[in-house]
Amino acid sequence: MDNLRGLLQGFPAAERVFLTRSVDRELVLSFLMAFARAEHALKEAEFAEMQNGAITICWDRFARALGRKALESEDIQTQDAINYLTAHPPKKQVLPPKRWKKREPQRGQEPEFLVRSVTTVRNNLFHGGKEMTESLVERDQQLIRSSLLVLRHLVNSHELLREAFEITGPAHAG
Repeated sequence: MDNLRGLLQGFPAAERVFLTRSVDRELVLSFLMAFARAEHALKEAEFAEMQNGAITICWDRFARALGRKALESEDIQTQDAINYLTAHPPKKQVLPPKRWKKREPQRGQEPEFLVRSVTTVRNNLFHGGKEMTESLVERDQQLIRSSLLVLRHLVNSHELLREAFEITGPAHAG
């Protein structure tokens, strides 16, 4: 923790924002790492395309490929997570003005809605969709926990994606 404190020293409100005990750093890190790996696997499984000179992940195409399989799990904990994200989806931050927009599923697009709930949680978390004066509250942690379970389910529901997720792959030029 001392090394982490040193790295974060100099950020405004570092103690309050980054080092609070109410933030489950292991959960957040696990979700972000699994999400990054899933995006890598989606590229390898050809659920990506070029848009404006950049690779874009085709999450909706992936959701359509899974279909109803995305919405059903034999694992009770995973099914509870699917149900939670479907019934209590994350809101999406929009501009202007900065506000939270409620998301509603469209009939016949339930798999896409579920997958988009996972990507919305990631975007809200990663892009700072939360006010910096508050730590993650129980709802936010439930969204992250549910998204991690659903992401695992999605990866394991598609053979090519599961295989690509497991492969370490060549070194990247980063």
